[in-house]
Amino acid sequence: QFYDPQKGAFVEVSILDVMQIFGRAGRPQFDTRGEGIIITSHDMLGRYLSLMTHQAPIESSFHLNLADNLNAELVLGTVTNV
Repeated sequence: QFYDPQKGAFVEVSILDVMQIFGRAGRPQFDTRGEGIIITSHDMLGRYLSLMTHQAPIESSFHLNLADNLNAELVLGTVTNV
């Protein structure tokens, strides 16, 4: 959980955030593996186990704003030709 000031309460971390954090575990340039630890209450354990072991494909919506993203990269100089 983390405190959400907009809601004025503690809320559960979304499974996408958990997967993002775990995806960054370790140091890819130095380590061949990473490790993530979930500390949660017993009543929430089933939720995290289920979500982490029954992964659904993540769909991207990047293509919906491709022109804007490409223009931003051109302005930054990250992309110099297409």
